[in-house]
Amino acid sequence: MKKYLLLILIIIINIKIIKSFEEISIEVSIKEEEENGTIIIDLRSYIKSELLLNNSNDYIIKFVRPCFNFYIDKENLFQIRSYKIDREKICPYEKKCYLNCDLFIEKEEIKLIKLKINIEDINDHKPKFKKKFYSYEFDENLSIGYRLQLEQAEDKDISEKNSIKNYYLNLFNLTYFPFKLDYNEKNHLLELILIKNLEKNKNDKFLFELIVNDGENEEDKCLIEINILENQQYNNLPPKFDLNLYQFYIFNLNEKFIGKVHAINLHNNNNNNNKQIYYRIIPSIDNSNLFQINETSGEIFLNEIEKINLFDKFYEIFIEAFYLNYLSSLTKVQIYFNLTSQFKNNDNDNQEYFIQILIPKLFQKIDNQIFIKENISIPITILQLFISSSSSSSSSSLSSSLSSYSLDMITSIDKNFFYLKKLDQQLFELILLKTFDYEIIQNIYLDFILNKQNLTKKSIEIIIENINDCQPFFNQTNFFFHIQENNQIPFLIYTFQAYDQDNLNQIIYQIQTSDENIFSINSTSGDLWILKSFDREIKSNYSLLICAFDGIYQTCSSIFLNILDENDNICKFNSSSITLTINENLPSNTNLIQIQGFDPDYKQNGTLEYKFLPKTSYLNINLTTGIIQTTKNSFDYELIQTYSSLIIACDNINSLPSLCCYLKLNINIIDINDNLPYLIYPSSINDIFIINYTNKTMPRLKAFDNDIDSKNNFISYSIIGGSLNSSINIDYLSGQLYLLSTSILPLYGTLIISLSYQTNIQLTLLIHDNQTDPQKFLISIQQYSFSSQLFYFISFILIIIISFFLIIIFLSFYFFKQKHKYQQKQKHDDDPLMNTPSTTTLSARSILATTTINKKIYDTYYSFGDSVTHDIIHV
Repeated sequence: MKKYLLLILIIIINIKIIKSFEEISIEVSIKEEEENGTIIIDLRSYIKSELLLNNSNDYIIKFVRPCFNFYIDKENLFQIRSYKIDREKICPYEKKCYLNCDLFIEKEEIKLIKLKINIEDINDHKPKFKKKFYSYEFDENLSIGYRLQLEQAEDKDISEKNSIKNYYLNLFNLTYFPFKLDYNEKNHLLELILIKNLEKNKNDKFLFELIVNDGENEEDKCLIEINILENQQYNNLPPKFDLNLYQFYIFNLNEKFIGKVHAINLHNNNNNNNKQIYYRIIPSIDNSNLFQINETSGEIFLNEIEKINLFDKFYEIFIEAFYLNYLSSLTKVQIYFNLTSQFKNNDNDNQEYFIQILIPKLFQKIDNQIFIKENISIPITILQLFISSSSSSSSSSLSSSLSSYSLDMITSIDKNFFYLKKLDQQLFELILLKTFDYEIIQNIYLDFILNKQNLTKKSIEIIIENINDCQPFFNQTNFFFHIQENNQIPFLIYTFQAYDQDNLNQIIYQIQTSDENIFSINSTSGDLWILKSFDREIKSNYSLLICAFDGIYQTCSSIFLNILDENDNICKFNSSSITLTINENLPSNTNLIQIQGFDPDYKQNGTLEYKFLPKTSYLNINLTTGIIQTTKNSFDYELIQTYSSLIIACDNINSLPSLCCYLKLNINIIDINDNLPYLIYPSSINDIFIINYTNKTMPRLKAFDNDIDSKNNFISYSIIGGSLNSSINIDYLSGQLYLLSTSILPLYGTLIISLSYQTNIQLTLLIHDNQTDPQKFLISIQQYSFSSQLFYFISFILIIIISFFLIIIFLSFYFFKQKHKYQQKQKHDDDPLMNTPSTTTLSARSILATTTINKKIYDTYYSFGDSVTHDIIHV
């Protein structure tokens, strides 16, 4: 009974003690870089106790353990103050930074305060690139989709609000930019992706700025230069890691070596195989500076052990393998920590248990390595595990002791590849459930751990053996090349490289083409040679196939060759000369002919420009079309009957070389009736001719036409009016005047005719050239009277002589002839010509009537006048 009472008393006391202890959790936030002495919390505002609020005497407030960066105010124990805090020093790699400080308050009761302090980040650091200038070189045949990994900037502010937000480009004045920028914040990747084919003829260098900014638009810049190389043999494929995921396990922090990553060169030639591969860790928020890697060997080491958070399940880092030209690839590494106890090696004599690995005869085993071919038939048992003890205990007792333990397996790849089957307490077998692919993974690390007080570990490495199960491939499906015609031979176009992930056999290169006499390829090196000089005017492009054969598989890609033009052809005309026949006096800008030269060269090299050599004032020629036109200076047949000029046509006129050809132009001018006939006799007052009625002599008119062609200068004469037109006629061809009637003759003297300005008798003559439908043009010739002493003297002498003979006759035959003379005198008075004065003057004036140049027929009129006038008669 006493025992029960004592037990009840103990329980009551314990309950009282438990009730007297209270635990309070408080979470507060403070910004970094606050001044020393900043109050972060007043505990009274979080504790619901009237005694505490009203009286703070005799309370004991202490930190359970030292809490750096914070202290208790000595004057007011309930106030917790802070020193100036730099978040980047306390939590350099965590996005969220918490400090845990436990303190207790004791008087009549005890209160445990669990204080969780969030250190808020402020933007007190700007992002910064490690270098200010980066340079890269690309082959112009790089495939679309290629990704260039750029080095990122660093920002010590790692909170989501203040860390790096974005990258963007400043292209300056670039109009052609075949890349785009891609920033994967989740995987910490900054890449430049090729989205268009590189065209060296458009731009052989790209210079631009990469700009980074953080949450408050703090910026940093670096300059990037990309040079495009033409058909150069650069490594277009980045190195390739053995694994896409590496897993390493750390059991002892005293061993800084973690593991090793390895990348291979995918190129087959010796030069590229010897190319050094470099490694670096991509910095991230979670793991910056925790680990380091040997840049040439790929070995990973612990760097800052004191900063490792052992409560994390694992750390994940990204490792980049790259060449010096920054062609690179990535892999992921997971690092696990298992520090529950210290493993002991099987070689330790004090070890109680050990694991023995048994390998089937199907597989080769060397030391702790087992060799398995890729794509092996599955499922298959690849090893057995036998657990034994160094003690002399029986098998039954050993099995009994092992029944409470387990055998665990840790693998560097997904565990789903294996199945660890337990056959009994001591025997296990490892069954392969998935096939390995050598092109993805080359080795696997397995750790078998037997859980006991002193844990037992056994490790083995699986080496994957390669078989020829992959086709060779080129880095491009289509290859495009531009080659200048008239190339030297032999000429190396390109050294092709095929890639075979198996990397077992020598790749043999072949070409498939109908132009076997033009192309040749080296079957081992992939050098494609041209054996013949190209002529673009014969064939401007070629296509063929380049094939790679690894002994089993063959892959082909297409090659397209575009032959570039060279100005190697002189233009030609259809003939060396042409002859044109044209009329004189053609209007300005009249099209005569279009000439056309032929040049088989391409574009500028085959584009001709035409001009006269030397330049002529009579003709113009269009520079590009070759159309020849007249100018305002027309051809005049009376001045020039034939004309010749040289036409020159030249290609590539704005650069060298410029080749020219020549054409001679001959022009025959046709005469048209464009000149008036005009009198040349009589032509002035000095010209005098006499109409002799006694011997019937008459003057002959003379006219001239400047037209040279006989059909245009043939002149005809006619009388079409006037008071004398019934008495005088004119010869149609010669212009000879003659009397119409020979029976009507004057009884006295002759009629002297000359030019004057006094009209007496009118005679109208028509002078015209020999064309139908003539355009008549009238010129008047007029006869005028004037007093002439010579005329009177002659008349007086004649009268005396006539009178003397008449007196004799009169005296002799007065009576007989009287009647006859009377009749004769009557007839003489009836003749109009005999009514003129004994002396007269013929006056002529020629006026050209206004005509247009298109009128070809001209007539000229002359008149002898009866009345005195100064007007000129025009018809």
